[in-house]
Amino acid sequence: MVEDGIKPDGVTFISLLSGCSHVRMVNEGKIFFNRMRSDFGLNPTLEHYACLVDMFGRAGRIEEALEIVKKMPLKPSGSVRGSLLNSCRLYGHISLAEAIAKLLFEIEPTNPGNYVMLSNIYANAAMWDKVNLVREEMEKRGLKTEAGCSWVQIKDRVQSFVAGGGFEFRNSNEFKRTWDELMGKMEESGYRADTGVVLHDIDEEMKVEWVCGHSERLSTVFALVHTGSGLPIRVTKNLRVCADCHSWMKYVSEVSRRKIILRDTNRFHHFDQGKCSCNDYW
Repeated sequence: MVEDGIKPDGVTFISLLSGCSHVRMVNEGKIFFNRMRSDFGLNPTLEHYACLVDMFGRAGRIEEALEIVKKMPLKPSGSVRGSLLNSCRLYGHISLAEAIAKLLFEIEPTNPGNYVMLSNIYANAAMWDKVNLVREEMEKRGLKTEAGCSWVQIKDRVQSFVAGGGFEFRNSNEFKRTWDELMGKMEESGYRADTGVVLHDIDEEMKVEWVCGHSERLSTVFALVHTGSGLPIRVTKNLRVCADCHSWMKYVSEVSRRKIILRDTNRFHHFDQGKCSCNDYW
């Protein structure tokens, strides 16, 4: 852009910083952030600081992310603190997460996402009593979470699935045959269900059952049944894809030799031959 005489604006730098965050280019991101003001006379906004905090937090440099929040000239917004809370989720910093969540509850008392993230942090640490306390607080405030749902289009018809639903299809011979064949090949290739993504205090067998009912899996198997061999599969999901479904999609793309494009709330994931375009970082 600069070589062509085009001056980058604030949106340009949000894209740059976000890109650096997702590919872990922390040092490059710092340089871009500093150049905003020094080279282009742009004052960083809250959105730029949120990207910067997210970049350090995702890289595990949480202390540096905290320092940025403390020293930034603007009052930290919910998105800035939310980035810190997400970093705590990624790296299991429970005490820090509790402190950040308390502030977020004051700033954004009706945002259910903050409560869900804290609940997930507790669940990952098997702190079920605290999980229940967060859920009770949500009920008291009348906050509800959105059910996981995925869509796949076959010809001119859109088929939707809700997590744990799709019983008519799941009970069909087509589904059972395709599912069993798929899982057999995937397990031979090394796939094992990650039940850690099930954030409820239930036994392992039930956790595996819950994971298998995630909506993006149902949509993908539906597409495998109803589309020709070799055709790409396109799935849209209303929430962030969980870690185990992400791993599952990679194995499906490998054993079925199909390209799978999954659009969740974070990004497009292009699964091909056992790999994802996000490099497992989303």
